Amino acid sequence: MAKTPFLVSCRACLENHPRRFLFALSCGCCYSVIGFPCAVVGFALSCFFCCCGGKKNATIFVRSCLDCIFCVQRAKPGQPLMLDGVDDSEADVEDIEDLDIPVYWHNKDGLENFDERYDVPMRVTKHVQKMLKMTWKDVQTRDRKGKIPLGLCVVSVQRVEDRKMWAAYQAQKKKIQDLRGSCQPAHALDGKPDTGMVKTLMEGANGSGQQFQDGLDSDVNEFYLFHGTSPEAAFHISEDGFRLDLSGTNAGSMFGKGAYLAECSSKADEYAQEGTGIYRNIYAMLLCRVVCGSMFRIERSDQAAIQEAMRCGRYDAVLGDRGASVGTYREFVVFRERQIYPEYVVLYKRLTKDDSDEDDSASSDSATIIVIKRMKSFIPAVLYDFGFVPGHWALFSFKCPNQGLWVPNMARDRSESSGKSPRAKSKSEGKRSRSREKSKSRSKSRRADSRDKSNEKEKKSEDYGVDTIKITDDDAAFVLGKGGKTKEKIARVAQAEIELFERDLVLEIRGTKLQRKRAKKYCEGVMAQRTGPVSITEDYDDGDLTMLMVPQEAVGFVTGRAGNFLRSIEEEWKTLMFFCEVDGSRGRGKESEKLAIFGDVRGRRGAELKVLSAVETKMPGFLAKVKDDVYDRDRGKDETGTWGTDTMTFQDDELSYALGKQGGTRKKLERSSGAIVQYVGHTALFSGAKAERRRAKDYMKWLFQQLEGPVYVDGWEDRTDITVVDVPSDCIGYITGARRATLGLMEEEWGTLMFFMSKSEDKGRGKGGNEKLAILGSERARRGSELKVMSGVETKNPGEFTKNIREKTSDKKGFDTDRLIFRDDELSYALGKEGATRKKLEHASGAILQYVGHCAFIAGDLKQRSRCQEFIKWLLAQRRGSVTVGDVSRREDCTEVHIPDNCKGWVTGNRGSELRRMEHETGTYMFMALDSRGDERLLIFSADAGSKMGNQGRMGAERLVSEMVQDKLRDDERGGRGRGRSDSRSRSPSRKRARSGSRGGGGKRRGPAGAEMMRRGTAFVAATRA
Repeated sequence: MAKTPFLVSCRACLENHPRRFLFALSCGCCYSVIGFPCAVVGFALSCFFCCCGGKKNATIFVRSCLDCIFCVQRAKPGQPLMLDGVDDSEADVEDIEDLDIPVYWHNKDGLENFDERYDVPMRVTKHVQKMLKMTWKDVQTRDRKGKIPLGLCVVSVQRVEDRKMWAAYQAQKKKIQDLRGSCQPAHALDGKPDTGMVKTLMEGANGSGQQFQDGLDSDVNEFYLFHGTSPEAAFHISEDGFRLDLSGTNAGSMFGKGAYLAECSSKADEYAQEGTGIYRNIYAMLLCRVVCGSMFRIERSDQAAIQEAMRCGRYDAVLGDRGASVGTYREFVVFRERQIYPEYVVLYKRLTKDDSDEDDSASSDSATIIVIKRMKSFIPAVLYDFGFVPGHWALFSFKCPNQGLWVPNMARDRSESSGKSPRAKSKSEGKRSRSREKSKSRSKSRRADSRDKSNEKEKKSEDYGVDTIKITDDDAAFVLGKGGKTKEKIARVAQAEIELFERDLVLEIRGTKLQRKRAKKYCEGVMAQRTGPVSITEDYDDGDLTMLMVPQEAVGFVTGRAGNFLRSIEEEWKTLMFFCEVDGSRGRGKESEKLAIFGDVRGRRGAELKVLSAVETKMPGFLAKVKDDVYDRDRGKDETGTWGTDTMTFQDDELSYALGKQGGTRKKLERSSGAIVQYVGHTALFSGAKAERRRAKDYMKWLFQQLEGPVYVDGWEDRTDITVVDVPSDCIGYITGARRATLGLMEEEWGTLMFFMSKSEDKGRGKGGNEKLAILGSERARRGSELKVMSGVETKNPGEFTKNIREKTSDKKGFDTDRLIFRDDELSYALGKEGATRKKLEHASGAILQYVGHCAFIAGDLKQRSRCQEFIKWLLAQRRGSVTVGDVSRREDCTEVHIPDNCKGWVTGNRGSELRRMEHETGTYMFMALDSRGDERLLIFSADAGSKMGNQGRMGAERLVSEMVQDKLRDDERGGRGRGRSDSRSRSPSRKRARSGSRGGGGKRRGPAGAEMMRRGTAFVAATRA
C-alpha cells in the first residue's frame, strides 16, 4: 500500500498552516512518528474526516509519512485532498448569505458547512489562563462543594467552529439589534459606571488578547462569559449547543430556568464538576460569546418579578447582582439558547497547596496537549489495555517531530497488553493491520474505573500527591505480575493509584502521603523478592504490618505449589504477603521463617488466622505456643476501638458439626455475623469488633442448641440483626427442602443464618398453624432471604402475603422497599425463562428484586430502587415496540454504543438471543433504544462500570459488542463469503469471543493464538463502501 501522508504536528508547526484538522486511530502505524511500537499498538493515524465516511468537506494537507487508509489513492505529497459530499441534514437554521466569520477562525467561508474543534495557538491559551487569573475572586458561596482552591491551571483550550450554531447566534443577535437598537450597558445598571464593568472586558483580563474584544457589539451587551460544567458535558454542549430544558438540574435556578453564566472564573468553577475516567481531576468551563441585550437587574431571588419582566418583552436577559447585595458575584442568565455561542472549551485543574508551586502548564512550549475528536468508530480491543475508553476524548502530550519522538502522556498502564516483546510482535501483526479499513461505528461511554468509582467525587486530601520510582525491566515484570494482578493487588492494599509506564520504566504512585509511602514500600518488597530475601526494618510498620513466625517445617505447606496457597489467601483477604528476614536475621538453619502480612486490620487478621489454621494442621499444638501473641494482636485498633479476639473450644464431634460440609457452616457464621471466624485445631477464634464477636458466639450457641431440640431466641424483637417470618406449617417442608437443601441455598446466596425457632411447649401450636423462621445477618442479606421465603410461600399458598397488598414507592434515601403490582401477562415477561430476566434486572440495578405472587418487591437505597423501577418500565415498554430513551450522557450507569446498520441484527441476534447471552455473561441490561431524534443505538445499563481487565459490568459488555462488530465487518470485508444471516442465527448459542465459523467455504477454525492476535493486534475493519 502506498503511503498517503497528512499533517500531524505540534501546535507551533500547525500555526503556519491555514487549516487544522483532528484525527482518529486506525490501523498500521509508523513507530518513528507516533512514539508507539507497532508491535504493541497495531494501529496508525487516519484523518478524522475519513472516519465520517466522506460526509464533510475537508482540506487535508499532505505532509508526513502516515498511511491514510481511505484517502490512499486520492492524494499526493504536498497537495491538498478534498473529500466530496456535505451532510446538510441538520441545516435547519436560517441561511445568512453574508455570515460574518471571525477573522481568527480556520474556517472563513460562511457558505461552507463546518462543525469542528481546533486547539488554539499557545498565545491564546496563555491569554485564557490570564483571564482565569484576573477574574478570580477568593469568595465562596453555597454553590461550591468543598474548600475554595488557590486558583485554576489551564490544561487545554479548544475553539469551537460550528457554522450552524454560529449562524443561529448571529441571527438572534441581529434580531436583538433590530429590536433594541442600543441597550443600557451592564456597568450603568447599578448606578456605578466606574465599578460595574464586566470583568472579562477589563483591560487586565485580556491584555493583548485582541480576539476577545474584536467583534463584540457593546450596543447589545455582547460579552465573553464563563459557564462551569464537566468535561463530558462541555463537549456535548460544544457539539449540540445549550439545552435550557436541563437548566437547574445541577445547581438550582435562583434567577429563573435559564443558562447561567459568570464574569468571574471562580464563580463558574463553583458549578464545574470533575470528569470521569481519563478526565479524573480535570474540570471544564466554556468561554462563551453571549448577547445579553436589555438586562433586568435584580439583587435577590424573586421568581414572580423575573417572570413578569421576561413576559413583558422589554428584556432579553437577567443580571442577578448578588455582588451588590451580599458581596459575592454577578450572574448573567439568558433564556434563549441562541443567545449563547460556546466558542471555547477550557479544560483545567484546580490548584491546591501541594501543586501551587508547579509550573503553569500553559507556559510550556516544548509540549502541547492535543485532544483527539470523539471517534465515530469502535476502538480495537487492544486499546483497552492502554486505558482508552471508547467515546471519551483522549488526552495526549506530544513533542514536535523535529524535536524528537512523540511520547504519549497517558495515565494508564501500558504494560498489560501482552507479555510479548513489542518489536517481536510488530513483525507478525504490523503487516496485517495495514490491510484493514476503518469502521463507521462509534461508541460513547460514561464510566469510571471500577476501583475508583466510589471515590470519583470525593475531595482529595490536602497531602494528596504523586511519587515516581525508576525501575528496571526485570523489576517491571515483578511489579506488574501475571495479567497485571500484582500491580492491582499492591494498589488495592495501599489504597493508592499505581501506573506502570513500561516504555519509560517508571512507576507513578498517586495518593495521600501515607498511601504513597505504603505503595512504595510494597513495590520495593515485591521487587526485592527477585534477587533474594526481603529485609524488613523497623520503619516498615505504618500500622499495616503483622509479622507471624512460621515453622520451617510448615513453610512449604503454607506457601503451596508455586505460591498458590499464599496467593489465594491474599486474594480472599485483600492483603500482600511474603516471607522475609528481619534486620538481616535470616538463614537456612533457622527453625522458623517470618511471614509479613500487609493490609488493614481485618484483612491481616483473616490472613493470619488462615495461615495459623494451615500450620496447626501440619504441626498440631503450634497455636498453644503462640496464643498469647495471637489473641492480643491489634486489640482496639479498629475504627470502633473495640477490636479483639474471643475463643471457643470444641470436642471432635462438635468440630465437624461447626465446620460443616467443605467448611460451609463456618463460612455461613462468618458472613452472617460480620466477624472473622476461623478454626485452628479444636479452637474457634472470633475476631472483630465487640458487637460482631458477640453475634458470632450467639449464632454458634444457637447452632449447637439445634442438636438438642427446638431453639427460641428470647427478646428477638429487640435485636437489630434478626428478621422473623411466619411460615405456614404446610409450607415448611417446601421452604426447607430435602435435608435442608433449599434453606441452605438461600443461606449461601445471601450470607445469612436461618432456622425455625419455637418454644418446646408451643411447637406446632403457632398462630394459624405457623412457625417462625429466624433470619440472621445484615439488613440487606436478611431482606433478600426474607423475600425469597415469601416468594416460595406465596407459590405454595397464593395470597398468603399479597392479599389486599398495594403499590408503594418510598422517598427514603436509605435502605427501604418499594412494591410494584404486575398484570398476568406482565409478570411472565418480567420473570423470564427460569427467572433470568428478574436476575438480570436485579444485578444491573444493584437492588434486590423479588416477585411475590403478582407483586414485585424492590429493596435497596433510593438510587437502586429508582433504577430498578426504570428498568422494569423500559422492559415492559419493549413489548409494545421501540423504546425511546433520551439523553443518557449524565447517567452514571449507562454506556451508549452506536452500531453500524449492517451489524445491528448480528449484534442483537435472533429475537435478541445475542443480547441476552451478553447480559448473562456481564450482569448488565442491554437493549436497542431510540434517542430524542429517532436514531437507534444500543444502551448498556449496569450499576457496575466494570474494569479494563474484567469480564463483568458495562466495560465487559462493551468489549463483547465490539468483538461481534469486528466479526461481522470481517465477513463483510471478504465479500460475504462467510456464513450468512440465517446461518449465523442458527449458531448463536455457541458464538463466543474468538468466533471462528465458516469463513469463505473452507470452514477452517482459527486457533486460540490466532484469535488472540486478531483481537489484540488489529483495528476494526470497515464495512465495504458502495
